[in-house]
Amino acid sequence: MSAGLAALDEESLAIAGQGEELAVIDQASFNRAAGFLQTIKAYLRRVGEIMDPIIQQAHETHRVALGQKRKLTEPALEIQRTLNGQVVSYERAVERRRLEAAAETQRQVERIQDDLKLGAAVEAEKRGDPARAERILAGPPPPVLVPPVEVVPPARAEGLSFRNDWSAEGVDLILLAQAVAERRVPVHYLQPNQTALNQAARAMKEALDIPGVRAVVTRIPITREV
Repeated sequence: MSAGLAALDEESLAIAGQGEELAVIDQASFNRAAGFLQTIKAYLRRVGEIMDPIIQQAHETHRVALGQKRKLTEPALEIQRTLNGQVVSYERAVERRRLEAAAETQRQVERIQDDLKLGAAVEAEKRGDPARAERILAGPPPPVLVPPVEVVPPARAEGLSFRNDWSAEGVDLILLAQAVAERRVPVHYLQPNQTALNQAARAMKEALDIPGVRAVVTRIPITREV
């Protein structure tokens, strides 16, 4: 630690100790507090004079390092984004083919079962047994051999897997606000635009008139070095 930082460290401890002993209860202590605030402001200025250049240099080093990292990673990240999109599209296409093949198999099975039931019912009718024909038509489908179908294996590759990453997208803020007002969903699903509300409060002050919002004023003492 440099001599300047060591001196500031000692002064910081002294300010903390002196500040703990201060209590503003009358005009005299009010005056002492005002003077001590000036001391604190001067101390903070000296801290800034020493630390701000160090922080600025660290920020610049950080900025340069981030730029170098972006330069090194962005080409690979761009390819990664492109390939991620392609493998997801392919995996979805394969899954659609698998589902379509399974659905087609089911349709073929059902057609065969319907044909078998109808044929059996017709035979029963021909033999003069309409009651049996009705039971056959109302009964469960007969077992059949599954016809040969296209086998579509799932899209798999060594070291590659998929997961579903769910997120929510607000599409109608009015409907969401109504649901909150009706207590059908929790109020924390809505977040006020604090930046916009603060801007309105600074502009309108005590005249601020927004439902569900109140203007809050905070008194801030301004200390001048003398």
